Amino acid sequence: MLNQGLVYAFINFEQAARFGHIGWGFRLEDQNSFIFGSTDHLYHHDVWDLPAWIRYMAVPPGDDIDWWCETGTELDMLSTMRTGVHASSGRHIRYHAYKAVPVAGANPLRARECAQAQRTGGWSVLENNCVHHAYQIFSEYGAAPVVPNPCAGQTLRIPKTWFASLQGSEILL
Repeated sequence: MLNQGLVYAFINFEQAARFGHIGWGFRLEDQNSFIFGSTDHLYHHDVWDLPAWIRYMAVPPGDDIDWWCETGTELDMLSTMRTGVHASSGRHIRYHAYKAVPVAGANPLRARECAQAQRTGGWSVLENNCVHHAYQIFSEYGAAPVVPNPCAGQTLRIPKTWFASLQGSEILL
């Protein structure tokens, strides 16, 4: 357990019909390494395909949600999130800004396990989206007291709204 941990919330302001998209990162025990990633849930069908849009709204557990995760230095994390290029599978959503939130008594092991479990945990626009995923990881890390719960209000499920309500200064990437 870390005495002083750190979580990063990343945002792309343009994804998901301009509602935004959240990525996440957190400091590991060695104080110099970070785990970071996202459930990008990319759009893989024709824009006029209504049945595909309906299927897109909820992905069952075990199906592909474009999950990815990397480990690196803080500089590696910030560069990867800014450029949209990562080592394990090439490209992902690039992010525009982030907020870093200090966390007392952090538990990186629990956050890492939570992040890994999300790979096959499904996705849903209302109950299990990128905001929920970041919040779950941050909660397991120990940040629940300082990070807004997306289930505390309907608007907190919207990435832009959740990010805006998060404490800390917004830093452009």
